[in-house]
This record gives sequence, C-alpha cells and structure tokens, in this order.
Amino acid sequence: MIYLKSIIAGVGAVVLTVLLATLGFVVWGWWWVSQRASSAAGVGAVSYDVNSPWIGIPIVMVVMAAFAVGFSWEFRRATRASR
Repeated sequence: MIYLKSIIAGVGAVVLTVLLATLGFVVWGWWWVSQRASSAAGVGAVSYDVNSPWIGIPIVMVVMAAFAVGFSWEFRRATRASR
C-alpha cells in the first residue's frame, strides 16, 4: 500500500508540474506577444526554435525529477507513519 500511495503522489507531482509549466508558458507567451507588439516597425526579434530536439530532454528530466520528488516524499512520510 505504501508503494501505491507513493506512486499516486509521484503522478500528482507530475500533474502539478505540468500545470505550473503550462501556466508559465502562457504567461511568458502573453508577455512575449505584448513586448513584440510594442517594438518599433522594421525591427525583427530573435525567435526560439520550438522544434529543436534539445527541448525534449529538459522536459523529460523535469517530469522525472517531479515524479521522484513526489514518490520519495510520500514514501518517507508513509514509512515513518507505519513504524
């Protein structure tokens, strides 16, 4: 039962991380659009390549870290409670 609770906590941490990252991207996108609209005419901005293969690696690492933190937090808490 401890492992099941720990896995659920890990998945919950991943869901929370994804929601916070999505919120951060929305806020960043809104800020970027507002800054781009206020720039002078004829001035081009340097854009970010979203299709870059390097973007997938950090996202996977963040998701794995979030799961590990949630799992270990709940596992330690449940292990101490069962003693």
